[in-house]
Amino acid sequence: ARYTGEGTAIAIGSIASTLIWCETPGVMEQESAYLGLLGISASFTIEGDTLTLLDVNRTALLVFEKAVPPEPAPLIGTTWTLESLHSGDTVSSVVAGSEITAVFGEGGDLAGSAGCNRYFASSTLSGASLSIGQIGSTKMHCTAEGIMEQETTYLNLLGDVKSYAIEGDRLDLLDESGVRALTFRAKT
Repeated sequence: ARYTGEGTAIAIGSIASTLIWCETPGVMEQESAYLGLLGISASFTIEGDTLTLLDVNRTALLVFEKAVPPEPAPLIGTTWTLESLHSGDTVSSVVAGSEITAVFGEGGDLAGSAGCNRYFASSTLSGASLSIGQIGSTKMHCTAEGIMEQETTYLNLLGDVKSYAIEGDRLDLLDESGVRALTFRAKT
């Protein structure tokens, strides 16, 4: 969404979101309520580390606490778990029940699970620049719906990576244009 504001007045425009379905009871209802309240916010207050969005009658709708981001996880040695794949204007979450990981080693090796098969490659780091060498993998075939297609997409996007950025426990792998291709979270 886009917003405009002047002083403490705020207007939040049309809200768009991904179309991922969450199976956990209550999550979709919570999301719907949140987006509805966000859309009718008319003003805000900030007191200390608390942001409150208010409606036209100055009734509190949403209260946020300032989040202190965690220290950045190190690229090397951390097990990164894929959260989303970005292809053009499409952002996809990982197929339910599957897990895609990446572990960058000290010697420039990269290994992990592509959802079905284990994969391995070399990587070269220079500052925030990152290049991935030729990617090899085991050759199992998984029959669960979407797994093999997801794996192919993941490995293709991984091969196009040119840089990375870490913010807290989130790792973004970026393509040649600096556009996010893959988003991971540090596995705890």
